[in-house]
Amino acid sequence: MTATQGKSSPQLHILLVNANPSQREITQKMLKFYDADFLVDVCGSIREAVRLAKTHAYDLIVADEELEEGNNFDLLQALRREKIDIPVFLLFSDDDSQKAIRALKLGAADYMKKARGYLTALPFAVKKAIERAQIEFKESRRESPATGLRQKGYFILNAQGKFTSVNPGMSSLSGFSEDELLELSLLDLIARHQQWYFFEWLNEIENKTTKAPIEIELVGKYGTHVPVEIRLQPIFDEKEQVRGYRGEVEEKEFNASARNGETLHFQETQLIDQLWHLMESNTEVSFPVLLGRLARLTCQIFKFKRATIAILDRAQKAYIKVAMVGYALPADKEKRRLEVPKDVIDRIFENRYRIKVLYFEQDRRERPQALTSSIPERRSQKRRPPGQWHPRDIVVINLADRELNSFGYLSLDDPIPEFRPDRMFFRSLELFSRLASMLILNHKFILDQAQRNRRLMQVLVTSNIFKLYLKMDDLLREIVWSVKFCLDFQLVILGLISQKTRKLEIRAVACDDKIKAQQVSEIDIDFENFLALFRPEFARGKIYLIKRKHPALREIKSIYYADRHETRMPDEWSQDAMIAVPLKSQAGKIIGAILIDDPADLEYPDDHRLKALEILANQVSVAIQNRIIYANALKKSAPPKPMPENGNGGTSTSVAASESKSMVEEQERGLLKRIFKLH
Repeated sequence: MTATQGKSSPQLHILLVNANPSQREITQKMLKFYDADFLVDVCGSIREAVRLAKTHAYDLIVADEELEEGNNFDLLQALRREKIDIPVFLLFSDDDSQKAIRALKLGAADYMKKARGYLTALPFAVKKAIERAQIEFKESRRESPATGLRQKGYFILNAQGKFTSVNPGMSSLSGFSEDELLELSLLDLIARHQQWYFFEWLNEIENKTTKAPIEIELVGKYGTHVPVEIRLQPIFDEKEQVRGYRGEVEEKEFNASARNGETLHFQETQLIDQLWHLMESNTEVSFPVLLGRLARLTCQIFKFKRATIAILDRAQKAYIKVAMVGYALPADKEKRRLEVPKDVIDRIFENRYRIKVLYFEQDRRERPQALTSSIPERRSQKRRPPGQWHPRDIVVINLADRELNSFGYLSLDDPIPEFRPDRMFFRSLELFSRLASMLILNHKFILDQAQRNRRLMQVLVTSNIFKLYLKMDDLLREIVWSVKFCLDFQLVILGLISQKTRKLEIRAVACDDKIKAQQVSEIDIDFENFLALFRPEFARGKIYLIKRKHPALREIKSIYYADRHETRMPDEWSQDAMIAVPLKSQAGKIIGAILIDDPADLEYPDDHRLKALEILANQVSVAIQNRIIYANALKKSAPPKPMPENGNGGTSTSVAASESKSMVEEQERGLLKRIFKLH
């Protein structure tokens, strides 16, 4: 297509490149409708666009994504090869962040997503891009290239941050007229994801703890993001109260990692929404599957290629790597590579921080300094210069409960090339640490509850009053192993009070170590010492939790922990601790107890587990009493042994046995009916 020849001085000459003729026509009309000074040439191919750019002094080239012979990236590269220095404005059909970053790295002046209604906003964005290009051209001629400075704006704010005076530079930077700016506040021009950062800095300015400027993004009238440096000087009254601010804004060099939509700073609402969706859509998946999906989401949010989530195994005193994303580990990798000793992670988070950076080949610092009173220093090593990041630097996120007791960690390494960490990035990680910890704990709680409920139902089936056919020892053995299975403790003991010896006799032990189980089963506990386990000071509802040494437990502890001398943390299960669950008769008298020790996770049981124990204890008491009633009733009603003689004067044992068995079965059925009525 032939270009319009000539160009009058007040007109803005634009080349529109679009492979679709109807879209070209509509876009051309929209631009000219907005401003009659727009002189718009059109073409559809890269070759024609380059030819026209060589022969015309265009103020701007607007290139759609799909072109004849390629796309708008190909056009950008073709113009650079021909050394054609005309600003290019790109249009994209989707919101792909990688396309935007690539476009800006290739030198595009700006870009816009072709969202619904974009044609209405396009003329404004085009004119703003032209104005910025013209200003940059003038500034580049007036200033040294080494200064890296662009436009400057000056303003005065009242105590609420509203503009009371602005100069033309502020209008040029923002796209708002001076009258429009006087109706706005400075906060209205700051990108939403950086507003908390601005408030934090403003607080330091007011408290006179810093005079340093802040580097931040201004959002222009038509959505353009401009990286700037802001300086503020508070104006105090005679009472040292802030009554306003004098300010200066200076445009800075563009940083691709902090551009519109491509920033590595994330709004709090976005983090909450993403993690909420993950939690809501994965309620039925297993724990490792959830952690794997969380690791992948973390990489996507913070632009890292690799992530690891490890969960604390208190018994092994190690963090077990449950989820690893981005690592090509051989199938036969040694298991030790998947474990990290607990003390290593404890040292990393020794000051109970949520975020820690491990710098590659950086010296350790003895005394980390605080950045400000509100943000503590997370680093125990010398920090890298601003804007630098080694691919092997590692960010470690503490997964902890509300008391900052660590139960796991999430590590990130190998970020994308454009990554540049700043305080906003780490603040986002702080929030992410809390949200991810809450998500993991909530999911684990749901899974643990479901597992306990399943096991509890199984135990209630196996330890109810219908198990009268079991002998007493078999019944007690089944009870202790069921309790061990249901509540995940390593030692469960059941003892009954002997009426003859007045001692608690150990009748059943559930323990994986058979030698220890045999030795514990031979113990008898003095009756008075046994009753001392049920003092009110140990009570947790109907369960008793003993956390200190007790004479009734001395022999059991000496056997079970004889070969174990590990040091445990204050919040972990003590080797002196024991749970005592009293077994009571229908009259309310204690007839025995279940003693429970050494939880697999080394954690003290919560109220849910204790409640399950209460339910189990009631069922166990009923089962034992029913078995005793059944045994006594069966003993009293035992039939006389029949002794019929055979033809030789002897007894017919087969006939006697058959008749005896039939009579016993009939009596058992009668006893069962009476017992069921009783209970």
